[in-house]
Amino acid sequence: MRSLCGILLTLLLAPLCSGNGSLAFAAGEDENHITHGPILGRLSSDGVGVWARTARTGSFHVRYGLSPDQLDQVSKSVATRLEHDNTAWVALRGLKPNTKYYYELRIPESKGSLARNGSFRTLPAARDYIDPVTNPQGLFNFRFEFACGNNQNASRSNGPALPAFGTMLKHLPDKIHFAMLNGDWLYENERAYT
Repeated sequence: MRSLCGILLTLLLAPLCSGNGSLAFAAGEDENHITHGPILGRLSSDGVGVWARTARTGSFHVRYGLSPDQLDQVSKSVATRLEHDNTAWVALRGLKPNTKYYYELRIPESKGSLARNGSFRTLPAARDYIDPVTNPQGLFNFRFEFACGNNQNASRSNGPALPAFGTMLKHLPDKIHFAMLNGDWLYENERAYT
């Protein structure tokens, strides 16, 4: 009975798999795309890491620059592989300290914009704060935001308008170096906003 179940399962799954080991696309999804991300991390004064997940095995790269209209730098392409759940990190290096950058993820074979873009600010460089008498270690202050459980969807039972997002959007843009979101980030998949 066990081998019969295995044979039936194999026969049922075979049409879903393509020759390269990735699942076939659902109807209308003939092009690889980013399913999750970008998530930024590994922030430093001269770099940042960009993580993403693709629908199937493929690759992506990041276009970036100092203006959203002039993304004139391009990262190396990184491969996403099934054994890593079609995810990968790409490192952007050689960036200017304490500088705002704009970025956009791209899949080489994609025909248009993936609408996976944003901005980030690099950390200040300790060398810029060194004073032999008052600050020999180059210490500096930085600001960050920490949040968790951010399900504040007005259409749900939480009420008409909770203040956290309005407060963050009003007071934090361009004033923090990074944000940490601890858990419950999956709610963001249900929203459509800029």
